[in-house]
Amino acid sequence: HHRHRPEIERYLGAPVSLVTQLLPVARGLTVTAFVAPRAGVTPAALHACLEESYASHPFVHALDAPDGRLGLKSAVGSHDAFLAVGPAIHGGHVPIFATIDNLMRGAASQALVALNDRFGLDPFLGLAPPRSHPVAPHLMYAHTQRDSAPPVAAPQ
Repeated sequence: HHRHRPEIERYLGAPVSLVTQLLPVARGLTVTAFVAPRAGVTPAALHACLEESYASHPFVHALDAPDGRLGLKSAVGSHDAFLAVGPAIHGGHVPIFATIDNLMRGAASQALVALNDRFGLDPFLGLAPPRSHPVAPHLMYAHTQRDSAPPVAAPQ
C-alpha cells in the first residue's frame, strides 16, 4: 500500500494500483500506475485525455507510446514530466507511466509554476535553468565507483 495512493484515488475518483520502483539513483522518479478504465474507454482515449489535459503545460509531455523517453536520462536535469499510456493488459487494466526529475520538478518548482500561471507570467520564471547537456553519470546514480573511493586529503 503506497502512502500516496489514497490521495491519487481521491483526485481520480477511481481506484488505482501503483508500482513504485526502488532504483539506485540520486535523483529521478519513475512510476507505473494501473487503472481500470470505465467500460468502452480505450488506451487511445486515455492518451487523448492526457494530451488534452496537459496541452497548455509546457513541462508535461504525453508520449504517443511508452519508449526510451520514459527513461530517467530524458527527465533528469529538466523540468519535464514524461507520461505514456500502455496497452490494456489482462483484466482490462491499463498501465500509465510517468518519469520526472524529483529535484527539478518537486513541490517548490510546482509552486513556482502555479504562481506564474496564476499571475500570467512566463512559466519558467524563477526556475533553475534546465540542463543543456547529458547529466554526468555520477550525478544521476547513487552508487558509483567515484562515491565508493576513499576521500583524498586536501593539500597542506
